[in-house]
Amino acid sequence: MGAPSTILLSAIRFHADCQSRVHLDEETVAEYALRMGEGAIFPPVVVFFDGSDRWLADGFHRYAAMKGLARERGDEATTEVAAEVRQGTRTDAIRHALAANAQHGKRREPGDYRKGYDIAVRVGLCEAADVAAVRALLACSERWARDLTADARAKAEAARAAEVERLRREGQSNREIARQTGIPRQTVDRIGAGSKRQTAELSHPRYTPPPEVPAAGTTPIAPPRTIRD
Repeated sequence: MGAPSTILLSAIRFHADCQSRVHLDEETVAEYALRMGEGAIFPPVVVFFDGSDRWLADGFHRYAAMKGLARERGDEATTEVAAEVRQGTRTDAIRHALAANAQHGKRREPGDYRKGYDIAVRVGLCEAADVAAVRALLACSERWARDLTADARAKAEAARAAEVERLRREGQSNREIARQTGIPRQTVDRIGAGSKRQTAELSHPRYTPPPEVPAAGTTPIAPPRTIRD
């Protein structure tokens, strides 16, 4: 963790992948700018320095407010701001930004969680189906992590089942399949049992009687009602 220092506002680099919110809240930016103009002291923004660029990782609403005020004053190129400078790459900045708003700032919306998840997967910070990794990166709840990874986990499960079935058709036993694929033996057995059950249901479908249709020209007779006091 870097010690707070003062750097030029113009030296801070802004990258879209470091901003996991769907959009900045203009009301929040305006409120911050008003309070800054009144002399309020805000926490320093967090940037990651890779030896060349300083990537903004936390404090996007504060940064936007400071930039707006500097533009109004006409001193955007010379304005200095408080910043916590850490050593790291742009990827490190993205990793930090994904969880930065879990503890402070404007509360995250559902779209913010989804955008953060998409960024994490796209830049290679986690596998799409890895619930634990997503939860750690986004600092979100187990429920959110499972919801975000639901589609990827379903696809992974389908692909795994297809591979098990392919090897089974080649004549390999469940034990051999488990050893070759690294899939737990119990899971291989479960996939096999599920396939057999599905095949049996397709071969012997349950009979569902068709709805009764009254003959032409007749009036349906309502079932007798039980009258209670």
